[in-house]
Amino acid sequence: MKKLILVLIISIFFFSCSKKEEEIKIKRPDENISSQVAPQTQLPQQKDTNTLSTPDTLRQKSERKPKSETYRINSRQASSYIGKSCIIKGYVADVVIREKVAYLNFEEKYPKNPVSGTIFADYFSAFGDIKKFKNKYVEMNGTISEYNGKPQIILKSANQIKITEK
Repeated sequence: MKKLILVLIISIFFFSCSKKEEEIKIKRPDENISSQVAPQTQLPQQKDTNTLSTPDTLRQKSERKPKSETYRINSRQASSYIGKSCIIKGYVADVVIREKVAYLNFEEKYPKNPVSGTIFADYFSAFGDIKKFKNKYVEMNGTISEYNGKPQIILKSANQIKITEK
């Protein structure tokens, strides 16, 4: 009877130790865990590249990404480039300054203007005298957005616009 109890205790001990070893195997990062997971809980397979991400491989990957393109257009083409980064060249026919916003209307007065440069009051000081752009040829750059059906570039910095020659 004592031998039977001793064998039983040893069996339980041996069995519990082998369970702990299985748990340790599951937690090891170098083991293939997906083979030990039940089929219904498996994660989607990821593409195996068999390469480490070193600074050189990261640089190569970033060099492959296409850079966002900046288009050089005239003011009459702006409506075709909504959402694009552009440099727009044109004539500022009118400058309208309101309490909260200023508009540089290109080619003609609003509502016939093809595009506007929009400056909000928080940025007025960055541009100095905004009226200096009236009756001048300028280049402004930024992303073209649309407001009330009209293309515009929101200007936040004086380096987004410069007076040019015709």
